[in-house]
Amino acid sequence: MYQSGGPEGWGQRSIEHILTALGYMGSGGYSDAVRQFQADVDLSPVDGIAGPNTRGKLFAKYMDYLCPRIWAKTDFLGRGGDAGGKGDYQGCGEYNPYVVFSQTEEPSFLQPENQATRNADNAINRRVVVYLFRPGTVATPEKWPCPRATEGRAGA
Repeated sequence: MYQSGGPEGWGQRSIEHILTALGYMGSGGYSDAVRQFQADVDLSPVDGIAGPNTRGKLFAKYMDYLCPRIWAKTDFLGRGGDAGGKGDYQGCGEYNPYVVFSQTEEPSFLQPENQATRNADNAINRRVVVYLFRPGTVATPEKWPCPRATEGRAGA
């Protein structure tokens, strides 16, 4: 399961890309690179399978590689003024979707047997948007229009 994409949908090509960026992909191939990574971060078993524990460590190392700076709450727009992150980060995907399901599709997608189709059709709404502001810009969390990452539209 995990080598074919795992629960987050990142398949072997994505993992190879990350392993290459981190200096693990060599002539030994994918499984050897995964084994070497697992050994380097003290994971057990060292089995060459990029399962959930390996992916957790691998993704964290990749994020550190991409952005080595540690950001303080005061570096964000809301300055950490809201415990739920309002004004610093939020979940605007449902608040500001790219695609909206029709009134006839929505009830069908609420059925458990249709969740996989719904998730695939809704993938375009799962995106990251980054807004950059001048240093020193501050937003008041109470006035921020988007919901917290843990809220639905009601939090807006």
